[in-house]
Amino acid sequence: MFRRALLLSSGLACAWSAPLRAADDLDASGGGAPADIIVNGERPAEAMGTGSKTGVDPRDVPAAIAVVPEQIIAQQAVRTLDETLTNASAVAPSFGGGYGLADNYVVRGLPVRFLRDGLPDGSTFNGYRRTLSDVSTIEVLKGPGSALYGRGEAGGTVNIVTKAPRDTWGADFEASYGRFDSLYLTGDVGGPLTADVSSRLIGHYERTDGFRGLARRSTEVLPTLAVELGTDNRLTLDYDYRDIRTTPDNYGIPFTVNRTLAAIDPASRLYSPFNRADQTIHRFTIADVAQVSPILQLRGSLIYDTRALSFVRNASGNVVNAAGVMTGRNGRTQSDDADYWTGQAEAVLTPQTGDVKHTILLGVEYSSIDIDTVRKSFNLPNLTVKSGTVLAVDNPAAIGTATLNFDRAISSDTLSVYAQEQADIADRIKLRAGVRYDAVKLVDDGINANVRRRIAGSPGLLSWQAGAVFKANDAISFYGGYARGKFVAINTESASLSPIPEQSSQIEAGLKATLFNGKLNANAAVFETKRDHYFITLVPGADPVQAGKQRSRGVELDVLGNPIEGLSLIGNFAYVDAVNRSSALASVSGLPGATNLPVLGKELSSTPRTSGSLWANYEWLGGPLKGLSLGAGVTYKASVYVDSLELLKVPSYAIGRAAIGYKWHGIEAQLTVSNITNKRYFVVPTFVGAQPGEPRSVQITLRTSL
Repeated sequence: MFRRALLLSSGLACAWSAPLRAADDLDASGGGAPADIIVNGERPAEAMGTGSKTGVDPRDVPAAIAVVPEQIIAQQAVRTLDETLTNASAVAPSFGGGYGLADNYVVRGLPVRFLRDGLPDGSTFNGYRRTLSDVSTIEVLKGPGSALYGRGEAGGTVNIVTKAPRDTWGADFEASYGRFDSLYLTGDVGGPLTADVSSRLIGHYERTDGFRGLARRSTEVLPTLAVELGTDNRLTLDYDYRDIRTTPDNYGIPFTVNRTLAAIDPASRLYSPFNRADQTIHRFTIADVAQVSPILQLRGSLIYDTRALSFVRNASGNVVNAAGVMTGRNGRTQSDDADYWTGQAEAVLTPQTGDVKHTILLGVEYSSIDIDTVRKSFNLPNLTVKSGTVLAVDNPAAIGTATLNFDRAISSDTLSVYAQEQADIADRIKLRAGVRYDAVKLVDDGINANVRRRIAGSPGLLSWQAGAVFKANDAISFYGGYARGKFVAINTESASLSPIPEQSSQIEAGLKATLFNGKLNANAAVFETKRDHYFITLVPGADPVQAGKQRSRGVELDVLGNPIEGLSLIGNFAYVDAVNRSSALASVSGLPGATNLPVLGKELSSTPRTSGSLWANYEWLGGPLKGLSLGAGVTYKASVYVDSLELLKVPSYAIGRAAIGYKWHGIEAQLTVSNITNKRYFVVPTFVGAQPGEPRSVQITLRTSL
């Protein structure tokens, strides 16, 4: 605690913080809105500039960045991050690391990490289900982000940008009700408390019984204050409280020995009826940004994030055998108590030498992770899977027979330094280079498989990136970039951790276009990304080793904007060829002939070859239909494999969503229909099957602003 108290005092005394929710007059810091996020003629107030950390226009960043603004989220009336991220190219939900209790995704076929306002948001594995109650913008930076963010996964970074304190008094209220007794309530109030203090308080409650009984309850209290310490100095104090209760499902609808999904009612519940996941999160942020001079900004932040997670869920199970029985079923209990500390100090300099404009980022960061984790497992009886609706009736007494898998204390301390420069030459050529060095100390100590063992190491990690943008004219820019990343994976899903870093690299080229006089923006990219040195099992039953290799290449397109008055569009398309490059052997338990087969060259699971979505919303801004809006969209995902041997395939699907809304005297009513054709489809692979998507659902939403 002394170390952390020292960090707190020094951080407040001599560092200025990352503009987590910076003032509008500090746009150059990264708190202002990127120029290409435009919907209905407005720009979200708080885009963070995920690709640069310096507020550089995203059109000048040599990397693909997909953006989903608040207006699109409201038009679609989506309620989950899964639904929201269909608006970004090459993003697909992934079951591993989420297990039905947390958000987890692959981008371009490879894992991602989460940020909140540009700063770490806990672990990707065994994380949490995010709501959209305080979201201003969601940004997806494609590819390794280690040169900027340290622990950057190969697939990319999902940054949740939250709403800023209100400078004028106001209040927004929203209530929604839909199928499966789904209720969503949000209150958002705030304004200036004094001449120098602005505030915001968001309260959110949601409950749903869920399709197939996958219930969720979430309560959030999210206050934030901004204090003006001077003309160009803003201090932000933020606290997030989240209490989340979910019902996880590891099975979905299972495959059979015929390699087809079982022909049972999609409402079947093969998961244990006592499955649960309970999580409480407290996140405190202190941040300050100071514009010291026209060319120098200093900022720093301190974040303390504490999480308590407890769950009971199913673990493994075999495909349904010829007799219609699922064997090999078992369950797992786990509790994680985690503390995350991050302290950061940065300087952004914007000098000019001749015709060259410079944007220079210098930073130092200290992060600490402490996790106590305990896991136990227990066996469950076989389950007969037949036509009709299947309900598991497992006895909760089985939990009392659980045996200890591990009882460990995981700690990590990382001291990082990083630098980046972007040089603008004659406003036509933009050159960028960045480097980061992370000194990591990792300890994984405790009982694993009834054996006391201690794993420790102190690697030094060097990550870097370089790229260039050429502006052919005011509407078209071409870019290219290369990045190499290293990070030490820290999570409580692996039975043991390693100080040996995972590695990644990416080469990317693309085009950024601004059309219709800046009202419509597009980013097209071609890429090749590699992931290496992650844990795999070379031979089933053997100990995991860091010999994993994956390669992803493809093309993608993202479009966002309002080409004509009243019309907003967001759309994307991606083709991704993602394959294993390791020499590992794999098996599909319970499937005849699927034992110890090579994965080399096989497609990565959960990754569709082609995917895309399109959403359009038109609002009448005048005349007798003023206030009326109509929206419609479609999402498409090609088939994906569940396993690493390409033996179990989940079918492709295309589903539609439509919305009609009407605004009148500060009140908006909206009717949304999802899966309008009531298509039976499967949205995400599990380990032995796939999770069915929801049938047609109708939701009514009321909003008002005061």
